[in-house]
Amino acid sequence: MFTPSQKPFFYLGKFAIGITELIILLELLGMLAVVFTQGSIIPHTAFAVEGLFSGKVWQILTYPFLSSISLFFIFGLYCFYHFGRMVEHQLGRTTYAAVCLTILLGAPLIFTAYNQIVGSSASVLVGAHILHLGIFSCFCVMNPNMPLMYFGFPIKWAGLGFLIISLLTAFSAGAYDQVLIVIITISVSLLIVQSKGKSLLKLFPDSWTVSTPKQTERKRKIIREAKIKPLAKTRSETKVDAILDKISEHGLHSLTDQERETLQKLRK
Repeated sequence: MFTPSQKPFFYLGKFAIGITELIILLELLGMLAVVFTQGSIIPHTAFAVEGLFSGKVWQILTYPFLSSISLFFIFGLYCFYHFGRMVEHQLGRTTYAAVCLTILLGAPLIFTAYNQIVGSSASVLVGAHILHLGIFSCFCVMNPNMPLMYFGFPIKWAGLGFLIISLLTAFSAGAYDQVLIVIITISVSLLIVQSKGKSLLKLFPDSWTVSTPKQTERKRKIIREAKIKPLAKTRSETKVDAILDKISEHGLHSLTDQERETLQKLRK
């Protein structure tokens, strides 16, 4: 999964540890701390505005890694491991770190601002569920038409569904600060992804985009000319098509080392 220019930070046995694995490791350690202290550690490490103003600035860094053990928590870690590693590989470590920090640091800043302006509906900010949702949203933008495993429909609809459910859940609970946190942090993260050439417009069919009559006629003309005289693909284009088809059907992890090198060279 790691390219020569993107080596893991260290190895834990046979497991290579990058940003995604490091976050998961910290979440697991935090979960164990919550279990063995029977939750008494949460008031000291979860983010609270009162704690920030009383000097507990470490809460900005510790709040994402505190969660109680549950099936939902384990499922979230599995999805984050599966999709986070691919996003880290596709974006590169620096950009991926920028996305993670945007969500992790943006959440307490928005939480504090909302609390000071209108009063927060939640007492503390705890857990990394917003980070998990944000990284999954980034993956859906970068690979919108990849079939969702076991279901077959494009993964972009699953990402949109999870995002809507998260917003409706927070809204129904009156946690409007959580709604703002999700909308703002994920929007900024997607803009970072967009800056890497992953257009958000590719999420939707061409028929959903607005076009002038001239643009529509130009598209039709191009299609007619292509049907009359199709362009021959170069050898490189044929290789890229084969690799992209493989990614679309089986995921990025199915590529061989040689295919990864080919894709990296062509991308440069």
